[in-house]
Formats: sequence, structure tokens, C-alpha cells
Amino acid sequence: GPLASIVFGGIVFAIVFVIGVPALTAKIGQVAVGSPAAHAGLVSGDEIVQMNDHKIEFWEDARARISETAAAGRPCTVTVRRNGVLVDASPVPEKQEGKDALGDKVERYVIGVAPAGEIKTRRRGPLEAMSVACQETRESISIAARALKKLVTGEVAPSKAIGGPIAIAEISGKAAGMGLLTFLRLIGIISIMLGVVNLLPLPIVDGGQAVVAGVEYVRGKPLGPTTEQILNYVGLAMIVWLFAYAMYVDIWKLSTGQSLIGK
Repeated sequence: GPLASIVFGGIVFAIVFVIGVPALTAKIGQVAVGSPAAHAGLVSGDEIVQMNDHKIEFWEDARARISETAAAGRPCTVTVRRNGVLVDASPVPEKQEGKDALGDKVERYVIGVAPAGEIKTRRRGPLEAMSVACQETRESISIAARALKKLVTGEVAPSKAIGGPIAIAEISGKAAGMGLLTFLRLIGIISIMLGVVNLLPLPIVDGGQAVVAGVEYVRGKPLGPTTEQILNYVGLAMIVWLFAYAMYVDIWKLSTGQSLIGK
């Protein structure tokens, strides 16, 4: 069922985090002119080692601390290692508007620094891996739900949002070529996506069955055999149509020289 698919995806994420994933170190590569970081005296080459009394080793942790402290209205105290010497700075984060992967507006707190691009494998313990995997799972569910909403409301063209077996094969091949961890992460994402789709109120899938069960509960009696059969036929027809349309999109993109996984 959908719950099993989502849980399986979360378990795959946890395994990936235990094995270890490439992550950016907390070394500063660029400092924007006139930014809070520049005013606080931070320079390129500084390595962030502590932020608000929390040890920092990776860039994602520094970014999270900046958001947490700014959202709470607290000052941001940063300790960096510069030429072997520890230096303290107090940049004041500023709010910046941007867009996420789905084009929705988001607000971020920044201090005007960019990473140096140094990569280090980040491995997590089992408990931490499960915690991060739960966060990743929630984010994947949110992205899937929002993407489906945009598809239904027409904010995104179906030809850009839907991919068939050929597209999935290409994506899987590219992921496999990037290594086992990337491929496992893709499996986790696909599993969660399938779980979310399975919750849609469509006949045949679990979401539709839940709706039917609710209707039967309200009516106080089951649906008639004919009605149930019609609903099953409708659900099957919708799934067949979706599969055929996805195949058509794949073939159309190949025939016109478009990327199966690009815009």
C-alpha cells in the first residue's frame, strides 16, 4: 500500500545516510560585496567551525543555523578558522526572496557567502540517519503533493511533468552511472512518489478505495455490484490513458530531439 511505499523510501534514505553522501564542507569560497558577511569581516578561505555554540563541519549545517537563529530573532555568532587562528564575527542575516525547485516563492535568511566547493563524505549514525531520513521523506511527500496540485490546476503542462517508462529508464541509467548512492536515492524518491500517487482519490488505487469505504459508511450500506464495477472500469481506463499518454510524451520528445528529463 501507499504507507509501505513511503516507509520503504524512508528506509532507503536512512541506508544512504549511514553509508555516507558527498557534502560541501563549511569553507567559504566567496563573500558578496556589501553583504552582512563582508561587513562582519568574513573573507574567502575562512572555514566555519562554530555557529551560535554549535560545532559546524558541513555547509548545510551552517545554512540551517543561519535560518534558525534569524527566524528566532537572535544574533548570529560565527567562529571561523583563518590561517590557523580562530576569529569571531557577528553577521546579521538578511531576508532574501527566491524560488524553490517547483517555482514557488520562498524566503531565506542569508549572510552573503558561498561555499568553496570542497566535498567530503558525510556519514551519520543510525539514529541521526533515521531522523534525517524522516525529514527527507516529509520533503519528498510535500514536493510530490505540490507537483500533483500544479499538474491538476494546470500550472504545469502535463508534457513537462509526466514521464513514461522510457524517461524512467533514462533517469535510472544516469543515476546508476553516478554511483550506487545516487541510484538508491532515486529508488527511495520513486517509492515515495508512488505512495503519494496511490493516495489519490481515484478508483482502483488505495485512495479511491478509501473514498468508496467512506461513502459506504455514510450510506450505511455497500455500493451495488454494478456501481462498483463501473468505478473499477473508470479507474482502469484512467490508468491506461495515463500510461499511454506518458509513452506518447516520451516518443514525442525523442522524435523532436528533446531531452526526456529536461525542460
